[in-house]
Amino acid sequence: MTEVRSQVFISYSHKDKRWLDLLHTNLKPLTRGRRIELWDDTRIKAGAPWREEIAKALATAKAAVLLVSPDFLASDFISAREIPRLLKAAKDEGLKILWLAVRSSAYQNTEIERYQSLNDPLRPLALFSSATRDTALVEISRRIAKECGWEELMPGVDLAQPAQRGGLPAAAEVAANSRSAQIGLEALIKLMSDAGVREDVGKVEAHFHSCAKQIGVLGYYKGLHDELHTLQLQCYQRLIRLLRDVKTSPGDSSPWEDGFELEMIIEEIRWRLHQLADPEIVYQRGVSWVPKLIETLNLLPQALRNCDFQQLEKAVGVVGRILRVEPDRLNSSLREAARALPLGELVVSLSSVCGHLDRGCAAPGAVDSLKEGVAALGELDGRLNSLIDRHDRWQRLDVELMRAEAEGLAELAGSWPDLKKDAEAQCQGRTEEWVPLLVQDTEKLTQAIAAQEANLIRQYFRSFRNRVGLQFYQTDLMLKKVCEELSRAREPLAKVQEMIK
Repeated sequence: MTEVRSQVFISYSHKDKRWLDLLHTNLKPLTRGRRIELWDDTRIKAGAPWREEIAKALATAKAAVLLVSPDFLASDFISAREIPRLLKAAKDEGLKILWLAVRSSAYQNTEIERYQSLNDPLRPLALFSSATRDTALVEISRRIAKECGWEELMPGVDLAQPAQRGGLPAAAEVAANSRSAQIGLEALIKLMSDAGVREDVGKVEAHFHSCAKQIGVLGYYKGLHDELHTLQLQCYQRLIRLLRDVKTSPGDSSPWEDGFELEMIIEEIRWRLHQLADPEIVYQRGVSWVPKLIETLNLLPQALRNCDFQQLEKAVGVVGRILRVEPDRLNSSLREAARALPLGELVVSLSSVCGHLDRGCAAPGAVDSLKEGVAALGELDGRLNSLIDRHDRWQRLDVELMRAEAEGLAELAGSWPDLKKDAEAQCQGRTEEWVPLLVQDTEKLTQAIAAQEANLIRQYFRSFRNRVGLQFYQTDLMLKKVCEELSRAREPLAKVQEMIK
């Protein structure tokens, strides 16, 4: 007899017990009164046959939440016993698999990557400050409720993303276009068994080669840019505050108490930068500063542990110089890589191939899939170019704001007219909810500068800075999503190119 699936099974490494406890705390409003039931191995009583208990829990799970980290992936028991059963139940019985990135890991090399993550895997929970992590866990709890069909247990909460064209959330639309593009290219691979089709596609072989290559280049620059953005938001700004507090009150040890959490964040960023620091690629991409940054990040934890102000100030100074210069350069490289990506040309060429196939083709279904895939590639190309342009403008504004902040707000009056003009340009023609709020912040800061009210200037600058940072971050996330989805098309693009040869 098939067991009734009614509970959420949480799979985790015992080295990540801290994250299990935090998740339980955030899900407590749902579990109070046993409206839903969570299960993890802490419920196994002493002396009970633990393997059988786990097997029974797996058999009755409606959903599984995986707390993914290097230790989770390294666990032989999880890999050999839990994951295979969960994957089989997902395939045969509709078990919902959700996973949560708690620390950076090589999840891309596992079956887990195919399933929906509850947070951005490149920004795991360990990277966040306590306040940001609490906010993220609230959202993660909501997503678990939504995915398991328990929205009614969280009344008044809007769990959906803003809808875009066709009523789909923006990220979902990008993913749908990516999938259509992959299906279309796979259909083309089947159609290329026909010599005539292979000959037509062979005429545009250069486009396939360039697209596959440039998607890789684009992904590299975007990944590196994301790491600097994370370093700035989650680490550098907090280190600056720590140095300022220590300088203001040299006898007070409390500012150093944030050191352990910062060490964890630095370690996560440093680990991921190592993945992007292959010497040959660093040389080819012109990012020779990456090893220097990694070396500097190696010094920061020691300075924090020793409460060494001078060493910390020196290392933070190096990080600050990199952050003031390299994100803008990376953004230029990102823009150039996007311009060099001949996705539009490939769409035109494949549209021509579809026209030839319409005449007497024996596989109309494959042709229809190809047409849909070509249209989806066109959608991705348009979205990429639009996002690159928006990202570029937010990047320039963000860099100028960081420079103004570093130089001191006393000098803000001189640069404010240009900053204001850039902010107004970002609002032009847009109707989202953030637009009137940014306009309001801009007007308040303009008035404070005119009145030379130092306290109000600091207050409104902080609000303006945060508003700009949020919009830049959201644009950054969507651009990252497009780059990730484009990378999924690399394999079929490369396969077509191989078949042409």
